[in-house]
Amino acid sequence: MIFDTHCHLNNGKMYGKYRDFLREAKLVGVSKFVIIGYDLESSIKAVKIAETEPDVCYAAVGVHPNEILNQPSDCLAKLEELLTKKCVVAVGEIGLDYHWKKTPKADQKVWFERQIELAYKFKKPIVIHSRDASEDTYKILKKNQEKIIRGVIHCYSGSKEMVKLYEDLNMYISFAGPITFKNARTPKEALLTVSPERLIFETDSPYLAPHPFRGQENKPSNITLIIKEAATLLGKDYITLAKESYKNALALFGISDED
Repeated sequence: MIFDTHCHLNNGKMYGKYRDFLREAKLVGVSKFVIIGYDLESSIKAVKIAETEPDVCYAAVGVHPNEILNQPSDCLAKLEELLTKKCVVAVGEIGLDYHWKKTPKADQKVWFERQIELAYKFKKPIVIHSRDASEDTYKILKKNQEKIIRGVIHCYSGSKEMVKLYEDLNMYISFAGPITFKNARTPKEALLTVSPERLIFETDSPYLAPHPFRGQENKPSNITLIIKEAATLLGKDYITLAKESYKNALALFGISDED
């Protein structure tokens, strides 16, 4: 009973073989997946996978901050069409990325708020990408607090001090491969401060493969390594943590366990 809450089986590297990746993950106990869009094309592919694999795969649709300048003029209208589909459980991944400096900060902020509005219109949670932008991410979320149903800070890389502030804005906190890295002190410290009912896990496949596969293409079956490391750090039983985080993911995305 494991939930990979953030993977990119819609990515060009994985899309043609997504059934193989799903089959392998199911063998190690992964039973649900959210396929995350990062632009219009990948959002459409996420929906296609989710419709092909009902009650196992779900889709999130949205535009990553590094992709907003490459989208068609009717992108938001097309996302609205996708949001009418039952398999779409969130808007994402959206947010701010100041690391790569590909997109002006002002444009990122505008698109972030537009997509928060879109999620509010359809009463969906948001999946947030925040890299080297914790302060501005928090400010925008705080400003739009009344419009946010629920959300998750994916692949959390912020400080332990920010965790409680995000939780107070109805955010869940998700951890990926970096908590297994030997030198990753910040995410390990942050993990220890997350409320148990707000903790979820992801692979972010094909990115950020956990140790000992760091630098290789990641895949959903590797989530077991992430949860095992988190269980060790938290002093918890692996099965217990997997079940707790699974339940948290269902609550975040509004998914019934009978689906």
